[in-house]
Amino acid sequence: TPKQLAPWTLESAADLHVGSDGVTLEPACWLTGDSRACFKIVRAAEGATGFAFRLQDFALAYFKPFMPAGWAVDGQVSGTGDLLSRSINSAHIDLTTTEGRLRVGQRTVLDFLPSSMQLDGQGNSLIAKLAMPLKNGTVAMNAALAPGDDFAARALSGQINIDLPDLGCECFGWTDCT
Repeated sequence: TPKQLAPWTLESAADLHVGSDGVTLEPACWLTGDSRACFKIVRAAEGATGFAFRLQDFALAYFKPFMPAGWAVDGQVSGTGDLLSRSINSAHIDLTTTEGRLRVGQRTVLDFLPSSMQLDGQGNSLIAKLAMPLKNGTVAMNAALAPGDDFAARALSGQINIDLPDLGCECFGWTDCT
């Protein structure tokens, strides 16, 4: 974990089921301060893998190790996700964030207000929605991934609305903006 963040501890023993139908780990719940993260992982005998999660006040700062050097994000995320079934129709993610900010170096490049993201499987399609109001603008998305046998060949349609002030490349600490 990053130095400034508290370590996580396992809330209680997680059940591990191993059988001819596969392996299931549930629920593995981890705590730190007011944050809680629970996971369920399923690996079926025929190789299919599924994942479900529940987050409560999860600090976005824990994502810093996955970000470019010098980048940081503040705020919290809560929500649930269910990607356990092989059927796309049962896919579901519902996340909300608190107010937060994205920084590059010492400069804040994005101040976001409480936001939400949903992903739902419907009619063999995936429907995604994002609502991210900003201190100075907004980012919103409504998108649909069409049904089809080849996941990678499915058509993607929808709308992305971005209303941002002119950030300029200097917000990201770049010296050459060409």
